[in-house]
Amino acid sequence: MQQHYVPPVYGSNSFNCPNCFAFSQQNWYEVRFDDRKGDYFLEDELTPSPFPDLGMNGFMINNLLAISLCYQCGEVALWIKGEMVYPRSSMVPLPNPDMPEDVEKIYNEAREVSFLSPRASAALLRLALEMLLPQVGAKKAQLLNIDDTQLIENSIVEHLPRVPILIDPETGAVICDVLAISEYLEENFKDYPSLLSDDIVKRSDIRVFSSHIHADLLPLMSGMSYANSFRKNNQKEIPNDALEQLKETLELLENTLARKKAKGWTGEFLFGDFSLADAMFAPIAQQIRGWNIKVTNNEVNNYLDSLLNRESIKLYLEEAKQPYKLLEEAKENSPTWIARHYRIWEEIRMIHNCENDVYHILEDDVGLLFFNLAFKGYSKEEIAKTVLNEYDVDEKTILKDIEDFFNKIHPNRVVENSLIDVL
Repeated sequence: MQQHYVPPVYGSNSFNCPNCFAFSQQNWYEVRFDDRKGDYFLEDELTPSPFPDLGMNGFMINNLLAISLCYQCGEVALWIKGEMVYPRSSMVPLPNPDMPEDVEKIYNEAREVSFLSPRASAALLRLALEMLLPQVGAKKAQLLNIDDTQLIENSIVEHLPRVPILIDPETGAVICDVLAISEYLEENFKDYPSLLSDDIVKRSDIRVFSSHIHADLLPLMSGMSYANSFRKNNQKEIPNDALEQLKETLELLENTLARKKAKGWTGEFLFGDFSLADAMFAPIAQQIRGWNIKVTNNEVNNYLDSLLNRESIKLYLEEAKQPYKLLEEAKENSPTWIARHYRIWEEIRMIHNCENDVYHILEDDVGLLFFNLAFKGYSKEEIAKTVLNEYDVDEKTILKDIEDFFNKIHPNRVVENSLIDVL
């Protein structure tokens, strides 16, 4: 089973070594300059930061060089201003041992270039995922099973299974990918307001911006998770690559809004009227606000407020918040609290904890019943009473089965799996 991966972090006592990849204790040193002696010296610890907002992870970064020494392999990593500069090893986790060889090759290439180009890495990871999905079993058979129109079979989507999928029974079209779906809706539902604009320059800008949001922001979207933007008490430290991409994204907003003004385009959104670019950016706007990111530019702040207060976006976000509201209402460690950590795909009996990216397959109808009743708010005793009315089994046995079931899927239980493990 693959071990949990802990990326190298400046000042941390333990992480996965970038040389030997083992999870190991790290000893820290820093090189400083002695002004009185006019010479360099090696300090056998990092200098603590006197203020929370100064330095990184509680340590100053104004040294000439910091060194972490791996207890496991004895090799060093070199750090400048809190960033690891040697070895140029990836902080992306190692591939799962069950990963197919062809997918692993692309995945490792993405790891190797993540330091040099996060965008290139994101593109390679997307390719790896597209290669993986057709191999893990979810894909064709499951899509065909839930398609009551029977249009997916023999369509291009049968060979490129990805979500979301739009099926139009009137035309027989089957389309996957957000941008392709948007183009299709634009071409075939002309009575509705355009999300791509009739202006050829705006239309091109909207396409380019939307493509960037769709394909290039993997570090930001994973490092500042959308799910945790709704959970004020469960936000974690933002990784450096996500912070860097956040900075670039806020600068992109500032420049795009300035360009709109220079072009004389009127309206409160990125390209004047509400467009596909705004719709694509809405989840990231929620992440920025939900993670309490300080935005200093007034134009960007006004744009974020306008976007998140648009009625259609508010309705979308309110629906997205519902699972977290339901979770907050449940008593901690109760069956209901456990079940509401998951989203369920009933057609394949799969439940998914988005926060921990953990999957479980509910192996039989009883497990599915346990889960659905708990999600509705039933206590362990109420679940047992309901099951006893349907199955010929004694109460003591069913209570033990319920206890074991919810212990197995408890969100605090450490589970390492992947799509391959569950599909």
